Amino acid sequence: MYCHKCGYKLPDGSNFCNNCGTALNGNESANYLQAHSSRSIEDEKKQLMVNIKGSFSVMSAIKEQEIKIQRYSHKAGKAGKYCRFRCFFFFSLIGFFTGYIYGASRAKLDSSFNWIRFFLCVWIGSIIFGILFVSFFNRIKKKNLKKCNEETEVLEQLKSDVALSWLPYDYRDSESFAYIYLYIRNLRAHTLTEAINLYETEKHQHRLEQINHMVAKYTAEAARAANRAATEASDVAFFMLFK
Repeated sequence: MYCHKCGYKLPDGSNFCNNCGTALNGNESANYLQAHSSRSIEDEKKQLMVNIKGSFSVMSAIKEQEIKIQRYSHKAGKAGKYCRFRCFFFFSLIGFFTGYIYGASRAKLDSSFNWIRFFLCVWIGSIIFGILFVSFFNRIKKKNLKKCNEETEVLEQLKSDVALSWLPYDYRDSESFAYIYLYIRNLRAHTLTEAINLYETEKHQHRLEQINHMVAKYTAEAARAANRAATEASDVAFFMLFK
């Protein structure tokens, strides 16, 4: 127990404070502990707001790096769609049918026209063009992936900044930081632990809502497919009566 006047720690059940001589009772001691706890939480909240405001500049830089990484990753993914080998086969087939159809039609009009040679030239040219097309976008993909890795290294350095030492490493991103700041500012949380727990709870609820939405969507599609199948089966059974 503690003295409600000077805060001196005393053995449980003491009637007088050994430091200041104040008479004690259980209710006064409990009230002091409650007030002391409230002051500690308020001091922690003030210090947390100071830490948050001191981290705005670093977090702005982190947000910029996240945008750069997302942009380069998107470009790499987009280029990856074009550097697949199915693009190569697409151009090969186009060249094959173009050379064959056009060459055969020219040969019917002009007997001296060597349509086989023309067909081979068009087909081989399409294959070469397909190879160049794939390699070009493959270079773009590698270039953007390299940029993405470079920006990721810069992002990791920013996350290690001393201004963010008060925040756990897993939450040193713009989204987590923004939610923690809003929870503290809107009085939904008073400590960093409360803010993190609230953020994790709401994020988990959001994931569950997405899963439930997907399940409902697939269930509805399956129900529509079952209804279509039942309708088609009913139509077939109806027309079978007239055979």
